[in-house]
Amino acid sequence: TLDLKVVPGTETTNDTKYTVRKTGISSTGVDVEINTQGEKLTKTGEYVAINELITGSHTALQSAGTRVSELPEGTHLYSGTAIIRKDSAKTMQGKGTFNMTADFQTKEVTMTVITTKNGEDIPAMVFKTKPSVPMVINNVTGAFSTDDALIGLNGGDQISASINGYFAGTGAVGFMASPIVTTPKTILGPFTARNRSNHR
Repeated sequence: TLDLKVVPGTETTNDTKYTVRKTGISSTGVDVEINTQGEKLTKTGEYVAINELITGSHTALQSAGTRVSELPEGTHLYSGTAIIRKDSAKTMQGKGTFNMTADFQTKEVTMTVITTKNGEDIPAMVFKTKPSVPMVINNVTGAFSTDDALIGLNGGDQISASINGYFAGTGAVGFMASPIVTTPKTILGPFTARNRSNHR
């Protein structure tokens, strides 16, 4: 079991977005810290979030959210911010934007993440699905994935990459994605987003 308590003064809210830090001790006596950045999707409490888990000297990132229900119809657009780390180092990460299109009629998802150059050591990087190999939406779980995406330099060398994603909330109002690390050199961080389409 894990008893976590909110650290006083760490809860912030900005419109629908929020942050909070919790700490506790695991059943094995290890100090645990969880830093959360999330977004409320609906007034009923549906959400998506990214959690940074710190246990002892180990750090991990994960995405989380409300289970999807009632997948919508038509084509929907999702966008937001994402990071790509070079050489797996937190200090060597580029920040940028991602855009995702979900066609709920054909059950296909395409995605592109592009970061901007940051000094001489951090080049502009990209993560993208191949147009000829879109991700397929599972009608029951709202999940989508691929082992045939690309990651690397924007306009330069790229290698194969994998990603798992899940729609969240009623009518797929949001989604969360957790990349699968296939190389220690270039890593796409987990990310979440709200449905930006006008026809929800």
